[in-house]
Amino acid sequence: MTSRIGLTVPGMRTEVLTIDATVERLLPSHCSTPDGLKPVADLTESQARQSYHIYIPLVFSRMQVLVDHREEPTDAFVVATGRLTNGGFTSEGSRLLTPGLRYLLVFIPGLNALAKGYTQQWLIVYEAYRIDDQAMVFLKEQTVEQGVVSQQEEKVPLSKLIRYLSSDPQEPWP
Repeated sequence: MTSRIGLTVPGMRTEVLTIDATVERLLPSHCSTPDGLKPVADLTESQARQSYHIYIPLVFSRMQVLVDHREEPTDAFVVATGRLTNGGFTSEGSRLLTPGLRYLLVFIPGLNALAKGYTQQWLIVYEAYRIDDQAMVFLKEQTVEQGVVSQQEEKVPLSKLIRYLSSDPQEPWP
């Protein structure tokens, strides 16, 4: 999983949480309902618009917080893999994170469908950038389509990113 929607490095400063973490394991998926179960009855039109999501909780073997704007405690870190609709399940196109790999993860607040708002009680992976054994962060992974490189990889040392994220917010990204 790498940058899906083009979050810029300066954008990492403003999201609710940015961490350097190694994924230990993925827990069983659950629905964003209070009990974690899929609603028994058909969803009303209003509930369908609220978009109950399917979440996969993450467990980290190590985690270093780089940017933290949380205003309330966080109970869970999750990947949103899709949402429930009256038609069943709609995939969000998220790729799962691989246990054992290290990532730079950027989180946004989770959706609380019942409260019709966002919560920091659980945070959703917004962007995930792989970090290799040399502590290089892959801002873009190389993409090969039909034997032709369609996107060159773009990587930066983690130490450079950490220095930038902890610097003056007015400082531009190099």
